[in-house]
Amino acid sequence: MKSSEPVRIGRLLKTFGTEGQLRCHIQERFLPLIRKDVFLWIEMDGLLVPFQVMKYISQNKALIYFRDVHSEYMANQLSGNWIFVKSIDFPSHQWMEEAPSQVEYSFLEGYEVRIKGDKMTGKVTSVQDYPGQEMAFIDFGPKYTEDALVPLVEEFISRIDRQAKFIEFDLPQGFFDL
Repeated sequence: MKSSEPVRIGRLLKTFGTEGQLRCHIQERFLPLIRKDVFLWIEMDGLLVPFQVMKYISQNKALIYFRDVHSEYMANQLSGNWIFVKSIDFPSHQWMEEAPSQVEYSFLEGYEVRIKGDKMTGKVTSVQDYPGQEMAFIDFGPKYTEDALVPLVEEFISRIDRQAKFIEFDLPQGFFDL
């Protein structure tokens, strides 16, 4: 890897609140890089634009605050865009030579699946990138002949527990009846 190559580390999800906060997902191996005053590069219209981190709150659905992003409108302009770092900015970080997975939620493969308000449980067999969103293929056991597809969108994910290796979905009633 060349030291100036941008490395995709995550994605900005949705706005949160009215002060410019954004939900985000950062690949676990890059979390040590995210701290106050670091510059992250956001892909906007095919160009990488630098934004300085003011605050990062790590939680199930992490929050990030950027300097000079002070309104919901400004944050909305960033939502959905990919986050990059330049490896030259982090010389002491252990950079893996392998290309990172293009699928943001690939870590969910093998996770147990729970459906909120239902006794239905299953297992994520794979995660694939479809136009517009990633999809989880879920095996609900011998009762079903095919894997179910569930979009991996914030509206449907109520909880991800990395230690216990499970994901809980809050799906609309009748979702699997379609």
